[in-house]
Amino acid sequence: MKRLKVRKNRLIIWFLAAIAFIIIDSQAGLYGYRTNCSLLIIYYLAAYINPVRALIFAGLIGLIIDSISLRFIGPNILAYGIVVMILVFARIKIINWTALFNFVLGFSVTFASGLIGFLCLAIFDTMPVGVSEAFYISFFQGVLNGIIAYIFWIKDE
Repeated sequence: MKRLKVRKNRLIIWFLAAIAFIIIDSQAGLYGYRTNCSLLIIYYLAAYINPVRALIFAGLIGLIIDSISLRFIGPNILAYGIVVMILVFARIKIINWTALFNFVLGFSVTFASGLIGFLCLAIFDTMPVGVSEAFYISFFQGVLNGIIAYIFWIKDE
């Protein structure tokens, strides 16, 4: 019983941390571009915790972000769900999980998430920015999240 209470408390803490990251992402930015640090929580949950909980959590965070944006609901839910699937596949198939692999994976899932969100909005709603600007923003967010993933989740090699 006590173990179940600890797990519920841990999920509440993760949820509150995700809300804090969403607020930080919406208010702060670097060089005039919004960061995507809320994806780092989903990255951690999918890479190191139960994948089913990570998928539910990613959908919930994507729904909150889409609801706050007051636009088409669904791009962030889809993007974060695909990120969880990529990370679960990488966790199962990759045996040697190194710090450099954390950077590459952090970069690639953030870049993919940004492009999936952009493509969903461009196809089903209005195009938010130009194509080159979307690539630049996704690249910037990917490098930032890759560096953070490299620094904070270094495993013993």
